[in-house]
Amino acid sequence: MILVDIGVWLAAVWGRHAHHRVTAEWFGAQADDLAFCRVTQMGLLRLLSNPAIMGDDAVDRSQAWRAFDQLWADERVLMADEPDGLDAVWRAISARDDKSHKLWADDYLAAFAQASDATLATLDRKLHSRYPSVRIETLLPLPAPRRQSLQQGRPLQTGCTVDITARIERKQVLGGLINEYRRTA
Repeated sequence: MILVDIGVWLAAVWGRHAHHRVTAEWFGAQADDLAFCRVTQMGLLRLLSNPAIMGDDAVDRSQAWRAFDQLWADERVLMADEPDGLDAVWRAISARDDKSHKLWADDYLAAFAQASDATLATLDRKLHSRYPSVRIETLLPLPAPRRQSLQQGRPLQTGCTVDITARIERKQVLGGLINEYRRTA
């Protein structure tokens, strides 16, 4: 079973998300069960209807439920119940001597994955190092270690040119819910 992080669900259903293509391709390649838990379900519904996140693409609550229902119709998608022992694992992971209020959901999902012997699929590159005891699949490449220039001790500079004038072709994926964008010649 793969416990899917809120950000992955959002990127998969929102065609204009920066990581939509990566998540759409990842979803298309999965054969395992893809799990929501109550926290990821509620998080997705909340983000889909939040104009601060979605801008003009924000939907009303009934539309957010329809987006969830379309995901739910996929035979691979399931709702995972809280596993036995979750409270103890969550407490062990989250009882840290820091004041970060932003880690509660990450701690919960990491504990959920660990307690249920699941893999946590995420876009968050920091989860690997934050939760070494949890099996995590990061859909984005992990950052390469910084290398120093031999001459001046400064980081190496790399350049990238992107053709922003290329035509974009849109393709509907997963029952019309997920949009995949491809560059065409």
